[in-house]
Amino acid sequence: MIRVLMVDDRQLVRESVSRVLEEQHDIAVVATASDVSSALVMVEDMTPDVIVLSMRMSESMQLVQQVTSTFEKTRIVALGTGDEPGVTVLPDCSIDDLVTAIHQADHTRAGGPQAIAPLRLEGSRLTPREQEVACLIDQGFTNKEIARELNISVATAKSHVHRILGKLQVNDRGAVGGAVRRSTA
Repeated sequence: MIRVLMVDDRQLVRESVSRVLEEQHDIAVVATASDVSSALVMVEDMTPDVIVLSMRMSESMQLVQQVTSTFEKTRIVALGTGDEPGVTVLPDCSIDDLVTAIHQADHTRAGGPQAIAPLRLEGSRLTPREQEVACLIDQGFTNKEIARELNISVATAKSHVHRILGKLQVNDRGAVGGAVRRSTA
């Protein structure tokens, strides 16, 4: 279970994002904080796996610096702008992109590669969720298996596959798999 701390000064954002994340079978929002000082206390007490942090808060960089220097196993997914080392930054994202970023951040926390490079396939940039789907296509997953693996509906899986085919300008799943293998070689 990935333990998440949600930090945002807007109550609606904290509650909404937390509720959506709680729907994921492998993510637990262990706490929310409306300011950096409360978040620091929670990080010390709970040591979450991943912090989802709004970068629009004036003291957000203070939290980033303290967490990255003191809590080496805690990862940060920043909502907004920035380029702090060791922080995954999502300037504008969907819930699927956020969930993918949390999984990737947790993967690096658990000893995986420090950076999971975005797939750049024939000039097209895939979103983090599309990257996941493309890798599953390469592994031979059907739409139903992709849906089950990513905890999404079959219709959403089909939509991702359709967008990937369009971005790569290919007509079949085999061509997607070939592009994935070429991009990671």
